[in-house]
Amino acid sequence: MKIAIFGASGLVGATLTERMLASGEHEIVPIIHTAGNAWRLARLGIPLTQADVTDRDDVLRAVDGCTHVINCALGSNLALVTGIRNLLAACATQPIERLVHLSSVLVYGEPPSPESESEDAQPIVEKGSYQDFKLRQDVLVEEACDQGVRAVNLCIPNVSGVYSRYILDVVASLRAGTFALVDDGAAPVVLGDVANIAHALELGLHCEEADGKRIFINDGGEGTWGDVVRALAPLAGRTDPIPSISRDEAMDIVSGGGQGGVKAHLGTLRRIAGLETVKDIVKQNPDLTREFRSLRARYEGLPGWAAKPLTSLLKGGGGGAAPKPTGPRPNYDARFLQHQLRGVRHRIDKAQRVLGYEPPYDLEASMTAFTAWYRTVQGYDEPGWDLFQELIS
Repeated sequence: MKIAIFGASGLVGATLTERMLASGEHEIVPIIHTAGNAWRLARLGIPLTQADVTDRDDVLRAVDGCTHVINCALGSNLALVTGIRNLLAACATQPIERLVHLSSVLVYGEPPSPESESEDAQPIVEKGSYQDFKLRQDVLVEEACDQGVRAVNLCIPNVSGVYSRYILDVVASLRAGTFALVDDGAAPVVLGDVANIAHALELGLHCEEADGKRIFINDGGEGTWGDVVRALAPLAGRTDPIPSISRDEAMDIVSGGGQGGVKAHLGTLRRIAGLETVKDIVKQNPDLTREFRSLRARYEGLPGWAAKPLTSLLKGGGGGAAPKPTGPRPNYDARFLQHQLRGVRHRIDKAQRVLGYEPPYDLEASMTAFTAWYRTVQGYDEPGWDLFQELIS
């Protein structure tokens, strides 16, 4: 096989590229958008192909001579849809035997319905959200398969494991005292170790059931958020009990009540966006307009209610009052409360049946690998560790 890996400089793409190069079994073409995040690949001393997935000619040039394509590319909402269109067009016109694409469990809603334990559940997305554009990708992949393209669509949750930004954020929240468990950490946790996802992508290259329909890929098992926190708390220097709140309290914070609510903070921005003087200033200053558009693009992954303040400011829409706080409360991180409220395990039965997928890392092994990596890169137990802790405290 000659395999083009789009998004090769990202967390999943870089891990996959390293694995496949180490095996030496196939010819690998790592494709990056820019060199800014390609340090993991650059240290390997391998050729890197630069291509813009939104440019059809770039895509065709990048896949020339390849037999398989793996799509790990991220980007703006526009890049998600335009990029997959171009990749599918290339697969339809070139001798590409298989496309392996990464979808997201977010297409099943936030929170997802209980039925989304299975891939057959109805997707639930808010129009214009990141989830909406990921769902559009899935639809395009299925439609292309109906026209003869062979594609495998792997549906993944938040990515954990070595180098994981998501797990780094959990550690940072624990260290800052902004992390709270819901119901003492009893909520199910669904994560995908980056090594498990890379393994599944490799299996997808050989999958015969290449019909473009979603296949859940995660660590499996019955792990809980309590398990995650017990594994990570020592890295954050936490020996005290982690605060626990009820499900109702968590829902109140996530929906906007209390000072920790995401909507409560964004309500302030919404009111500012509604001021005519602010809108006039932005309209008259091209630099400010560009800055606000750049800021909005960075947060395209947020739900629609989170994006509306910036959209309102740029389009001249009305403001609206912020939700009223219900009273002071600790400033808990609403994102991780929301994730604990998902309450659904996306089962990997189909992946086991169709791909022969068995996760090399369960939750415990994933947390152990991350801990070992984190302690190494942070210099735990090395000379000067105590001084470093004092400097950052």
